[in-house]
Amino acid sequence: MTEPLPHGLYESVLDATLERRLATMLDLETDIASVDSAEHSHVLTRHLASAVRQRLVSEKDPARKLELANTILQFVRDASPRVEPPLRQLQAVRRPAGPGEIVRYGNRPKTPLNDASLLTNAHGEPSLASELKAEIDSADTVDLLCAFVMWRGLRLLEEPLRQAAAVGVPIRVITTTYIGGTEREALDRLVRDFGAGGQVVAPVGGEDPLVVFGRGLMLVEAMTDRWGSEHDPGGTTVWFSIDLAPHDVA
Repeated sequence: MTEPLPHGLYESVLDATLERRLATMLDLETDIASVDSAEHSHVLTRHLASAVRQRLVSEKDPARKLELANTILQFVRDASPRVEPPLRQLQAVRRPAGPGEIVRYGNRPKTPLNDASLLTNAHGEPSLASELKAEIDSADTVDLLCAFVMWRGLRLLEEPLRQAAAVGVPIRVITTTYIGGTEREALDRLVRDFGAGGQVVAPVGGEDPLVVFGRGLMLVEAMTDRWGSEHDPGGTTVWFSIDLAPHDVA
C-alpha cells in the first residue's frame, strides 16, 4: 500500500510515481505549478542528483558502485520514472480549509526550500520579515538564535508564531542580555503565549555588559551539542555540530 505524503511544502518534480501517489490522496489539496524555463536546468539537475544518489547508496559493492558512477558519467540515463512534459513540481500538500481550522502550508517562501539563503534586506531581496513568516508557516520546529529579542520585532511574527504554537510546533529561543537589548515583555510573551523554551545567555564573571564583541561563542555553546576550534597558518576555524532527530534529516 502506498504511504500518503506528509502535509507540507515541496519542491518535488512531478514524475509518474508521484502522480500515482497523489491520485490516491483524494481528501487533500495539492499545489502543482509549471517550472519556469529559466529554472529547468537547475530543477532537473537536483531531481537527477537525488535519483543518482539513491541508486549509488543502494549499491553496497564498492567496485559496482564505481562502475555505476562511471557509466553515469559516460552516458546519463534516467532510471527513475519518466517525467512527462511540461516540467512541473509538486509544491504543497495540505488539508482543505475547514471551519475554525488553522490552515498551514499556504504561505510559500520566495527563497527555494532546497537551498540555503542569506537575507540582508538588501534592495531586490525578499523581505526578511515576510520570509520568516512563510518559513514559520511550514516549519516542524522553530529555533530562534539572536543577540536580543525586542517587542517591536516580535510583533511582526506574532500571528505565524501563534498559529505554529496552536498546532504543536516546538519553539525554542536562544538570546542574550547584550547591552540590555532583550526586553522582558517580549520574552514573557514568547513563553506565556507561544510556549517557547530556550535560554538567555548572560555575561559571566566581571565581563563588561557594554562590550561589543565576544558573545558569538557563548551563543554557539548554548545552541550546539558540541563545538571546538582548529588552528592553522590561515587562521582559526570554529566548528560545531547539532544532533538532529531522525525526522529532521533529509
